[in-house]
Amino acid sequence: YSSFKMEGAIAASGSVMSLVDGNGEGKTIPYDYCFYRLFQNCTSLTQAPKLPATTLADCCYQNMFSGCTSLTQAPELPATYLADYCYTGMFSGCTSLTQAPKLPATYLADYCYTGMFSGCTSLTQAPKLPATTLADNCYNGMFSACTSLTQAPELPATTLEKDCYEGMFSACTSLTQAPELPATTMEKGSYNWMFSECSSLTKAPELPATTLEERCYNGMFYMCNSLTQAPELPATTLAGGCYGGMFRKCTSLTKAPNLPATTLAERCYYEMFDDCTSLTQAPKLPATKLADHCYNRMFYGCTSLTQAPELPATTLAEKCYYGMFRGCTSLNKAPELPATTLAGKCYYGMFSGCSNLAYIKVAFTDWGTGTDFWLMGVAENGTFVCPAELSRNYGRNWIPVSWKIVNEDTSK
Repeated sequence: YSSFKMEGAIAASGSVMSLVDGNGEGKTIPYDYCFYRLFQNCTSLTQAPKLPATTLADCCYQNMFSGCTSLTQAPELPATYLADYCYTGMFSGCTSLTQAPKLPATYLADYCYTGMFSGCTSLTQAPKLPATTLADNCYNGMFSACTSLTQAPELPATTLEKDCYEGMFSACTSLTQAPELPATTMEKGSYNWMFSECSSLTKAPELPATTLEERCYNGMFYMCNSLTQAPELPATTLAGGCYGGMFRKCTSLTKAPNLPATTLAERCYYEMFDDCTSLTQAPKLPATKLADHCYNRMFYGCTSLTQAPELPATTLAEKCYYGMFRGCTSLNKAPELPATTLAGKCYYGMFSGCSNLAYIKVAFTDWGTGTDFWLMGVAENGTFVCPAELSRNYGRNWIPVSWKIVNEDTSK
């Protein structure tokens, strides 16, 4: 692909279409990748040429001005119908760009705006985004690491597509307010990492959806360490990884939202509140039928959590409680564990590092392979309540060495 190399301060003028038609009057880009990387890393470019095309081609402007650190103003982009990857990374790394062009398109295409302004650290205002019909990955990482952006544009779409908002505002450290998100039906990864590392975001938008999809909220508010309140999550039927890492490292979050779901899915709550060090109150967990990894590391590192939720399930799944309360140093009593039969690694590391934990009651009668490292690093002295027929095995994988053992019948 052709690209310019330049030194000194250079301003481009006229229509870029003159490079393909000789006179610059064309409005249709003739082939895919037409202007791909044309000015990439031209740090001397101070002014972009006009881009008059209204009919685009796949990848036509991809990375066209990426790394143009002297460019302060973007050219107009009049197209209303987009093509796949057409604006992908177009202005990424343009650290002097202060204002984005208008984006009038109402018909989007796959990956059309992906990373378009990523790393534009001087951009203070986002353009309006009027489209109500989205496409796969259409806004993926569009404003990621735009550290001067304080306000997000309205997002009116009610029908989402796969990964459509993935990482859209990730690492926008000055963003204080999120846009409304009215969609009630998700697609796979639709809000995946959308506001991750938005360290100034204090309030989350409402999330009214009751029909979820895989990874739909995965990492959505990861490291939003100014977020003090979580939105309601009304869904009762979950999908694989739907809440995975959703509030991970939200260190100002003190209370978890209600989680009414009774139908779980694999990794549905994986790392949901991992390292939420101010969380003092856990939600109720009413589900009695579990899924593989469903609560894996859910409250890992929640050092302010003093009380664990009840865990009513009597039938377990593989790694269902894996590392669930690991490092919860303020927890002194474990929830009752009513299951009589264990599953593979179901309690693996469940209370590891809970240095104040001094009481646990179990109903299982055979150790199996479910308790590796589960009580490693708990309080030196404590009480272990169990059925009389459970074998007295000692160590970090079984019963802490100095703990008192009480038969379940005696303890009632």
